[in-house]
Amino acid sequence: MKPLLVSLEYPPHSFGGVGSHVFNLAACLAGRGIPCAVLSPGPAEGESLADGVTHFTTAISDAAGLKLLSFAARVPGCLGRIRRAFDFDIVHSHFGPCAFAGPRSLRGVPMVETAHGTHYGELLALSPLSQLTPREVVGKYTVYPALSLLDLLCYRRASAIIAVSPLARSEVSRYGRGLLRKTVVIPNGIRLSEFSPVERLTRPDDGVLRFLCVAFMQARKGLEYLLEACGRLAAEGALAGGNRPGAGSGRGVRINLTIVGDGPHYARLKTKALELGVSDSVRFAGRLDRECLRRELAGADAFVLPSLWEGQGIVFLEAMASGLPIVATRIPGVEGTLEDGRNALLVPPRDPAALAGAMLALAGSPELRSRLSSEGLARVRRYDWNQLVEEVVSLYASVLGGRV
Repeated sequence: MKPLLVSLEYPPHSFGGVGSHVFNLAACLAGRGIPCAVLSPGPAEGESLADGVTHFTTAISDAAGLKLLSFAARVPGCLGRIRRAFDFDIVHSHFGPCAFAGPRSLRGVPMVETAHGTHYGELLALSPLSQLTPREVVGKYTVYPALSLLDLLCYRRASAIIAVSPLARSEVSRYGRGLLRKTVVIPNGIRLSEFSPVERLTRPDDGVLRFLCVAFMQARKGLEYLLEACGRLAAEGALAGGNRPGAGSGRGVRINLTIVGDGPHYARLKTKALELGVSDSVRFAGRLDRECLRRELAGADAFVLPSLWEGQGIVFLEAMASGLPIVATRIPGVEGTLEDGRNALLVPPRDPAALAGAMLALAGSPELRSRLSSEGLARVRRYDWNQLVEEVVSLYASVLGGRV
C-alpha cells in the first residue's frame, strides 16, 4: 500500500491538532516501511523528503475562513501532479479537503476520510456571539455552513470513515445515519517516546503551582472563562504575582498560569487579563515549536483547558504523557479521554467559579495531583501511535481489498 494523506495542517507551515495527528501517523507509517506521502498547503508548489515521508505542497488563499475551501479546490489538480512522482493507491483525507476529488481525479483510487469532529459541531460551539470576533461571526453564518457541506461530500465519497472519538462518530451521523455503517473509531494518538514524566525541570520550591494551558486562541477553547477564573483566584489571594512569587494573603500554595498558543483572540485575551488585574500572574507565551512546548510541559505542575467543544483533544494526551494532572470541562469530546476524579477534574463549561474551584483543589492537595497524574500515565498508554497505526493499516488493507 502507498497512502497519500491530505491535510490542511502539516508542519512546518501549520501544526494544530489535525497537523499533529497527520504528522505522527505519517511518521509511524514510514517507520513500518510503508511508503507514505502528504499533501498540504505551503508557500508554493513543492516536494520534499524527510524521515521517509514525501511532502507535497500547494499554495492556497491566506484569507481567514477560506483556507480549507481554497485548498479543497486545489486538491483535484494536485492529485495528477503527485501521481507522476508518487503512485499512491489510497487517499486518506483529514477534515474535508478532498470534497471535490471526484472519480476523474481519483481514477479509481479509494478514499478514507478522518472526522476530527465535524464543522457542524464546531459551528454549534461558536457562541455566544458576544465572545466572537467580527470575522468569526461572519464565518458562523457563511463559511462554516459551506465547510459543513465539504464534510458531507467527503463522507459520501469515502469508502470508510475514521472518527477520532465516539463524539466524532455521533456527529458524522448528523449527516446521515447510514454513514455509521462505514464509520469506525480510531482515536487520536501521540508518540509516547516524545514525552517523559521523569524529565521534570528542576526549580526552587517557591510555593507556586504552575498551570499550563495550550490552545489555538479561538472562541471554542473557552479561554475567556479561564481568565475569569483567574480573576476569582486573585480575589481570594490565590494567585502568585509574576514578580512576587508566592504573593497573596498567606494561604499555602499560590497559582500562576502560562498560556501557549496564538490565534484570533490573542489580543483580546491579553486585554482581558489586564482588565481583570491578573496580567502579572498569566504569561502569554505565544506559539512555540515542539521542543519548546515539551519544555513547557516539563516545567508545569498541572494542565488546564476549559474547552466548549473538542473532537478529542490531543493536547490532553500530551499533558497526561508528561505526568500532569488535568482540569478540563465536562463535554462529550473530552469525556471519552478524561474521567472526572480518575485522571482529571472535570467542571461544567462556561463556569469560571467551578473552574477556579478545581484549580484550587489541585493546588491544595499534592495527593490529588499525584493520583490524577498516575492514572493519566496509565491511561495514555492506549493512545500510543505505535499501536494505533496498526488499526489504520488494517483499515487501509480492508479498503484496498474491497472488504469495506
